[in-house]
Amino acid sequence: LKYKKALNLKKILAAVITVVMTAVLLCGCSAAEGEAREALEQTLNAFKSGDKTAISEYYSFDRVTAYIDEADGEEFRDAVLSTLADMNYTIKSSTVINDESVTLNTEIETVDFSAIVDNFINKVIEMANSAEYQKSLSTMTDEKYNAVMTDMMKQCISDGKQKKTTSNIDITMIKTSNGRWVIGGDSDEVLGVLFADLSEVTDYLT
Repeated sequence: LKYKKALNLKKILAAVITVVMTAVLLCGCSAAEGEAREALEQTLNAFKSGDKTAISEYYSFDRVTAYIDEADGEEFRDAVLSTLADMNYTIKSSTVINDESVTLNTEIETVDFSAIVDNFINKVIEMANSAEYQKSLSTMTDEKYNAVMTDMMKQCISDGKQKKTTSNIDITMIKTSNGRWVIGGDSDEVLGVLFADLSEVTDYLT
């Protein structure tokens, strides 16, 4: 009888330990998911608000501003960032990899920047083939050319803001050594959604 009681007690203790460990693990996963979700929301909201400091952690406009007049470069950057004000996003689901890595499936609606780029490129080609442009080439300075390109891009952005596109991507958030959650190795994919084909524009501007 004493043996059976001892055996039952061991079973009860094992069950309690299992429940406690499961609860601890679930709490850890829940905390990681919550922290990662909050960090992603803060990051996307920073993009949406045009927070240049936060955006600079993931994307640099130096490729543009290094080759064209600083004022034109800033105008171009601000025009591009203005498209993000119309961004909307929904975090659809989450997958906890471990307590330092969480994947968040996110639906992002943005201005269709690829359509803006296509329009810009078509306008550049049209301008380059015009008799007026060909006539002005001999006296056109780099500064004048950059200003023309920047103004054209700003106009294309203004004209194309109404067209939207929606993308669904998995964003992996990772916890750094200082405890901060950031977008992980797939940050380029996120930037591709936000700034589709932007590299083609910089090729024309530079």
